[in-house]
Amino acid sequence: MDSEEVVRIEEFQFHLGLGELRHSSRPVPLEPRAAQVLAYLARNAGRVVSRAELLAAVWPRGEGSDGALSYSVRRLRQALGARGRAAISTFRRQGYRLHAELAQDSGDWDALEPHDLIERKAALTHLRAQFKSCSGRKQPALAIVTGMAGSGKTALLQGFRRELEQSGERALFTHASELPAREQLDRLAGRRALVVFVEDIHEAGAGAIESLRSAATQGTRPIFFVATCRTPLSASRVQCLGELLRSARTFALDLLSESGARRLLRTVCGSPPHPALEQRLVHLGGGNPLFLRELSTAQAQAAMLDTSALFVAPSALSEALRRHLSELPESAFELLRYACVIGQEFDARLLLRERHRRVRDVVMALEPAISQQIVQPLSEYKFRFTHPLFHEYLQSQLTCLQRREWDWAIAVAVERLGNADTDRPLPRLAFQSAQGSHCQEPAARATRVRNHSVETGDITE
Repeated sequence: MDSEEVVRIEEFQFHLGLGELRHSSRPVPLEPRAAQVLAYLARNAGRVVSRAELLAAVWPRGEGSDGALSYSVRRLRQALGARGRAAISTFRRQGYRLHAELAQDSGDWDALEPHDLIERKAALTHLRAQFKSCSGRKQPALAIVTGMAGSGKTALLQGFRRELEQSGERALFTHASELPAREQLDRLAGRRALVVFVEDIHEAGAGAIESLRSAATQGTRPIFFVATCRTPLSASRVQCLGELLRSARTFALDLLSESGARRLLRTVCGSPPHPALEQRLVHLGGGNPLFLRELSTAQAQAAMLDTSALFVAPSALSEALRRHLSELPESAFELLRYACVIGQEFDARLLLRERHRRVRDVVMALEPAISQQIVQPLSEYKFRFTHPLFHEYLQSQLTCLQRREWDWAIAVAVERLGNADTDRPLPRLAFQSAQGSHCQEPAARATRVRNHSVETGDITE
């Protein structure tokens, strides 16, 4: 099948070249690997494709696994809704077969604003201008798109690639660790401009980074390198990437504004959610496009768009959060579990325990969480979870007994901190004492604290 062809899968349409799935002209979010699995199955529709063949095609560097493939197939079936299992048949010990047919009418794939390019027009404009300059001067150039995980760096590059291909330009996608040699790139480029997308330079070794810097600054062909880099960077990574970053034009992707988040939700869902639920999703998504897409897709699949029920994170999003947090050292992870009981914002002085007897120890133990942008410092002692989902996920993993015991321990810490706290701790003390009052007797202590807080005006009845 041609890369520009569209296949029909039940009531869905899938564009092979764009890797985009739609239903009733509305985009259906797909994770990149899942889209690649679907594209390969679509090109081989009607025949059983073995698991080994799929792994080799979608994970050519050998980093795939049976579990990763099963996860991608499961996500595809979820995206295809009630007919997902019928559309993708499983043949035990053999593989999978996709039931699809070539669409007679591909429709207008550019009619809708792509949900993955909302509030990214300025970045696209910069990339277009730099490519035009590179092509006109017949010299190489380098742009680096930075942003936190899920901010849409790869989506921006895919959108730019679609533009280039529609105008007849050439583009090459590669990973930072697999960048072709400079001589090979020169041969590919020839006299025409070539765009080379290089993903994840934050993972590249010193040799690969130097090769990219050399090709982008000393090459003789009109090659426009566009790289992605996840931030924040550790001190060692900053040192390693320093020369490359200084030689590039850097574009930082911000999180979406509230209006942008609402627009993304409505684009993905196809219609405005219930106002209360929409506000809840916007709050939980925190402007992160990936989180917002996952949340809205989960709500749509659960048929909850006309309710204001409390949200429970979908398994895929929970797994993504778990993986992100699992990269932390044990000491930092345990501190965050303790801190989530306090709230989205917390005071490091309340986290003093047997393992961390000094505030300095607590702050140092939190540094990995800061570098991974899970928490951010607000002042000398105050910190904040960067995203509500981190806070809520950690809370969801605690047992009732843990929460009550830690509530009480934090109440004791708040009382010990006393007037040294500039934010007046009495409301927090009243709350934590009440939450954990069954752990110590008498419970009247919590009532006394609460009454005193009302009298001083720190809280209201």
